[in-house]
Amino acid sequence: ASPVVQAKYPEMELKVLDFFDPQTLTEQSIQRAHSLTSPASPQEKAPFDSWPVAADSQDVVFALSAAHELRKEGQRTAFFLEAKRVLCCDGTLIVIEQLRDVFNFACFGAAAFHFLSRRTWLRSFEAAKLVVKDEFTITPFMRVFVLQKGIAAA
Repeated sequence: ASPVVQAKYPEMELKVLDFFDPQTLTEQSIQRAHSLTSPASPQEKAPFDSWPVAADSQDVVFALSAAHELRKEGQRTAFFLEAKRVLCCDGTLIVIEQLRDVFNFACFGAAAFHFLSRRTWLRSFEAAKLVVKDEFTITPFMRVFVLQKGIAAA
């Protein structure tokens, strides 16, 4: 998606982070995909929970069909806490994922268990104190979550 985003917003300084770590992302499917697929744009290796990005510096962060590879809830929370850390105060995090739902079961059968339920995503966002500002589907199979930092209690 990076080339499409860059073409649509040519003035944007796009930075693509590669969170792949075979010690963390242990499922064979992601390891195989990572070894077979060349990136569409330059990427920088980074731990999922420690990004080489300044705090409060990003207007928008995209997580496009990748965060579900963090299979443990604590990993996802750490990932989303990092996204929150780098977002400007009014910045936006856009998460696009397939859900473990009837549409994906109809298409993928038991393989849909690889995806996470909507409830699981909402729990991960809440744990990172991110607020869902909008939510919609772009296909019957793909869900978009538009998130922002939660308001800190005074």
